[in-house]
Amino acid sequence: NFEDFCTRVNLRKVNKRVMESLIKCGAFDSLGHRRSQLFAVLDEALEYGQAKKKERMAGQMSLFDLMDAGQDQGVSSLALPDIPEWSTAELLSNEKEALGFYISGHPLDPFREDLQRLSPVHTGNMAGMGDGSRVGLGGIVRSSKEITTKKGERMAFLVFEDLYGSVELVCFPEVYARCRDEIASEKPLWVQGQLKLDGDQVEDGEEGSVTCKVLADSMELLEDACRKKAAGLVIELRSDRVAPELLEKIKELLIVNRGDYPVTLKIKVPRKGTVCLALPPDYSACGAPELSTGLSTLLGYPCVYFEYEKEEVTSQSEGGNGRNGAYRS
Repeated sequence: NFEDFCTRVNLRKVNKRVMESLIKCGAFDSLGHRRSQLFAVLDEALEYGQAKKKERMAGQMSLFDLMDAGQDQGVSSLALPDIPEWSTAELLSNEKEALGFYISGHPLDPFREDLQRLSPVHTGNMAGMGDGSRVGLGGIVRSSKEITTKKGERMAFLVFEDLYGSVELVCFPEVYARCRDEIASEKPLWVQGQLKLDGDQVEDGEEGSVTCKVLADSMELLEDACRKKAAGLVIELRSDRVAPELLEKIKELLIVNRGDYPVTLKIKVPRKGTVCLALPPDYSACGAPELSTGLSTLLGYPCVYFEYEKEEVTSQSEGGNGRNGAYRS
């Protein structure tokens, strides 16, 4: 158990800061406790471990201690508080802080399907696109390097990571000044800009070494971008769940969450196909989480998603930033 670990480990080497990192990265998850619980009792556990070490050094181990050591090593004597686990975002942020990478998930996981519908571009395929192409890309800022230009303006070079890899983003002073808050938010972002390719192109059927960079024009939170770029909402229904009573409850939820997004019912019929029904404008809805949660609870499975018009990848003969990619790192 947790306090048994604290009594055995060398607390001079494995100090509180190290223990915090071990909790944050999930090293104690196999004990069956929430990371938030262990973090809350860490001070108490360390004090317990130090006290037990002092007792052993002084030869004061009691008969009960010997019994506990032999029989109850798996039983925790710490009173763990009944508190909720850290949010997914906090769990992932703590893992990244402790390890430098994520292990239990990725911040883009909730947007995985949205990104597939929103844009065909990702870091895994952009090397095959034309130099100067206009691209839209969803991801997170993994690291940033800020510099001062000869004019005394601040700009930044970012390592931007999606579900396929990473690419360098170049934020010139105007863009950096406008998007600094978004960059510092540590939240998933949507970036638009011009693709720059450096290196050998594909020749004689053999692929050369190509380095990709994106000269950013705009940047916003991915969640906001999804709402802005959505063309409508789709509700997926299974044919065996279609009944007048259920449809009436769906109607009520749409009326309560009325908005501007056209709604389409997509009914899946096994071995026959899919039927799509566009609802009248009176049933247009908003993209509020309450609607998605209500419908998913009603149907018993995730059933709502945004429908997008996919971003078109366009090629430009000249640089879109007016800088022609001329910069020095």
